[in-house]
Amino acid sequence: MALLGALALVSCGGGGGDAGEPAPTISATFTPAQLSLQGIEGYAYDLPVVVGLTYGGPATNVFIALEERNGLVADADVASGPGSLDVTLKMASDLPAGIHSSELIVHACADQNCSSEVAGSPMRVGIRFEVKPQIKIQAPALMQRTGRDAAPSQTLTLDFRPEMGTPVLAVGDNFQAFDIELQGDRIVVNTRQLPAGEYHARIEVAGSANVLYRAEVDVRYVVRAPPGGELPLSVQPSNFVLQLAQGTVTTRRFTVQRPTWTDALDPPTIDDTTVVKAVRALGNDEFEIDIDTRAVAPSSTHVASVTVRAGAYGGVSSVGLEIRVDPP
Repeated sequence: MALLGALALVSCGGGGGDAGEPAPTISATFTPAQLSLQGIEGYAYDLPVVVGLTYGGPATNVFIALEERNGLVADADVASGPGSLDVTLKMASDLPAGIHSSELIVHACADQNCSSEVAGSPMRVGIRFEVKPQIKIQAPALMQRTGRDAAPSQTLTLDFRPEMGTPVLAVGDNFQAFDIELQGDRIVVNTRQLPAGEYHARIEVAGSANVLYRAEVDVRYVVRAPPGGELPLSVQPSNFVLQLAQGTVTTRRFTVQRPTWTDALDPPTIDDTTVVKAVRALGNDEFEIDIDTRAVAPSSTHVASVTVRAGAYGGVSSVGLEIRVDPP
């Protein structure tokens, strides 16, 4: 017998102990008369019940034990009062969604081992526990890439019922590595091209109908360095110092070495177009700078820079230009 709790009591029967006296008896009333509970999958709940006990026959020690046989109850707290028991049933938190039925069995025994029960024992009351489904998110797979490989993605199915209200998505941890969206009954997880490392994000979906409607999963994203290791964004050459006659129109070329973890590259930008007029892409990450000194005064110096960005996560580099303009 798997007992939830045991308590020794003394019956309220009359005195005497002659062999001719009737055997002790017991009866019980339960408040409430039917134990019913509704909850959400994955949570622990308490179910209170008062067991009123009525004794008959001679005074004797009676041991009370509680039992539940279907695994609905994990434990019980029992406190005794005059002729009653205050019981708090600790319902199991790992029950699947659905309606679960069982009964609380109260044994009144003549000994602590409950090998002999008093007349009228056991006493029973029904238990009905309705467990509503919890939000469920498909377990994510590991996402990984090397070097400039395409950023991986995956779609997770979401089990969300109308009674849960409206789904609310929240993302925590290294969310800059991910782009995560809720699209109907799916969660779309996209990653970004980032340097070598391991990135994590926690996805949580909550239901607006009840704060207990909540589920979360952790996604993991691993980026490995390419053979030879990682290299940052760079430009070559990174600086030009020119001395030109006023009225000169000329060009200079530079080459971009993209970072080894992303293929993104934004169009280069010029911070001062007084002398440095434009930048053109020639292909194969080679660029040409147009320089025009016709509209500036002689015996002047002009400083400009061409900025190169490898997307949002590839870093920044620049080409510096110092142009001294002489008389023609």
